Amino acid sequence: MIYFISAQKRLFESKEIQIGTIEQCINYCKKLDFVGIDTETTGFNPHNDKVLLLQLGDFNNQFVIDSSIDFKLFKELLETKTLIGQNLKFDLRFLYNLDIWPNKVYDTYLAEVKLTQGIIDIKRNLQVLNEKYVGTSDVDKSLRGLIHKGITDIVIKYASNDVKPLHIIREKQLEKAQELQMIKAIDLENEFVLILAYCEYCGMYVDPNKWINKIKLKEKELIIALETLNNYVLSNNLNNYIEMQLDLFSSERTINLNWNSDIQVKKLFKELGINIFSFEGGIKKESVDAKILKPQEKSFTIIPLYLEYKRLEKDISTYGYKFLSQINKKTGRLYTSFTQIVDTGRMSSGGKNKNTKEEYINFQNIPADKETRSCFTNQFPNTILINCDYSGMESVVLANISQEPNLIQFYNDNLGDLHSYVASKLFKELNGLSLIDIKKYHKDKRQIAKSANFALAYGGTGYTIARNLSISKEAGEEVEQAYFEAFKDLKDYFDLQEKNALEKGYILIDSLTGSKFFLHNFEEFLELHKKYTFSDNRIFWDKYKVEKAKNSFWFQSEKENISHYFRWKSQIRRNAQNFPIQGSSASITKIAGILLFRWIKQNNLLNRVLISNIVHDEYILESNINIAEEVSKQVKQCMEQAGTYYCKQVPLKAEPVIALEWGH
Repeated sequence: MIYFISAQKRLFESKEIQIGTIEQCINYCKKLDFVGIDTETTGFNPHNDKVLLLQLGDFNNQFVIDSSIDFKLFKELLETKTLIGQNLKFDLRFLYNLDIWPNKVYDTYLAEVKLTQGIIDIKRNLQVLNEKYVGTSDVDKSLRGLIHKGITDIVIKYASNDVKPLHIIREKQLEKAQELQMIKAIDLENEFVLILAYCEYCGMYVDPNKWINKIKLKEKELIIALETLNNYVLSNNLNNYIEMQLDLFSSERTINLNWNSDIQVKKLFKELGINIFSFEGGIKKESVDAKILKPQEKSFTIIPLYLEYKRLEKDISTYGYKFLSQINKKTGRLYTSFTQIVDTGRMSSGGKNKNTKEEYINFQNIPADKETRSCFTNQFPNTILINCDYSGMESVVLANISQEPNLIQFYNDNLGDLHSYVASKLFKELNGLSLIDIKKYHKDKRQIAKSANFALAYGGTGYTIARNLSISKEAGEEVEQAYFEAFKDLKDYFDLQEKNALEKGYILIDSLTGSKFFLHNFEEFLELHKKYTFSDNRIFWDKYKVEKAKNSFWFQSEKENISHYFRWKSQIRRNAQNFPIQGSSASITKIAGILLFRWIKQNNLLNRVLISNIVHDEYILESNINIAEEVSKQVKQCMEQAGTYYCKQVPLKAEPVIALEWGH
């Protein structure tokens, strides 16, 4: 039954909708183990918009409460019961604005993301989940817009249907999670959504005056960068790009090249002999992105000039005056939207609101230069910022989960510079030298070791090293071979990760919670794997060799399929190596946030200690100056405690900084 609760007079009841009371709703919900919840609001910003309807209940009975009722009357109920909802981050922010702080939730959307993580092109909205788990089509999101025209029977029924299927969806999801041993993975996300909603609710403060001064400085730098690029063209007499007809009143030569046109820049770079080709999904493409150009910057002096120009141009266009227009006029703060779970379990930020088309700022990609970061400061005179991040997080996590003895020795002996240490293992001529001397006198070899660290530890190959260092493929492969000879147990670990993924059809990205990344279209991959694995199908490869010599139609057809298979297999290997590192790191960051938010609530510090931003391995808080030292110690303790669950042999350290500006 649907019960409508309002202070407004309703003239009649219907067969489907009855008049209910606040007491009736509270008493009924108190008897439930879990209370379904949803809200309908006037917009998407809890600081500017209001809750129109609050829906509570279960499959049998739903209570739809309108805004003529004080929603705070339900505060005790909502703070003591476990709430079930779909995409609860949205609803939580509005509840926080009403001073209602739920402590236990189950988000059907987040649970579905975990249960289908890795599967491409899959929908997880309530309408889809209702049809999948309940087998009905009661949920009809096309009616959402009607709520702004008045609270009619259709609207009340629509609102109640957002609560009705939640309990059944939860039960069916947990059955599946039990089979997959992923209950802990879902529990982690359900508790973390409480803090992530708080982070979105708090927002960040940026000083508008400092920001404007920063823009003016960047604009001056951009003019200089543009002049430097133009002078390169002029000084090298690249006549195809120089305006040959001089102005009647000026003897200065000008260029006719638009540096913001990829087409024109590609043409120039090809003439200069710069490689602009990349392979994406096996398809050859032209690109002037930094990842293609940067490895070649030692060979072509124009590349660092161009990359600096593009960096500044992007800085001004993305983080310019338009940035200030997103400051909330009511609160004076900036807000974003986080995606709680991407492939590895990490978060992302920004993107576009599909309903309003508003572009959210990417809080995790704000430039790290001092001029930009110094603009993010405390909003009030009696507050201060606390930044705390992990030291070398992913490298420490890798050492712990791989149990590579040389890496563990490096950390336990506190040897200092990891890249110099790796260089000492790769190059025999460095044996006996101190890491300080290697860093000082053998920068070239240290750079090779650094490239190997980042490439091989996260799924790259010798080719990746060669591309990053602009060396031959053979030289890159030699570095790869030397690296895995030095860190043999690491190679064994990576091989095991790949083997497990190919056998099970998923990558275990977090062994503690059981979080998994399921391989998309795995059955299709297995068919190719069985067909093209040499040891399983020698007859095929014998035929392939014969047909290749003929260059037959059969060979050409199979050639493309084989290429597709090996690209696919390589991607699985890269992900199998990289995802457990990122996934475990993401879980550590989330557990740290959970511990911190518990402490904030237990000490009645909500709205006094703000969590302004979360950037992968870093928390940015704003706190009253009087308690900043205490908060700083607590953040460090929570972050390091979270690390102990995953990093048993090499501890993960976190370093807090109290400052007036975002310093990291």
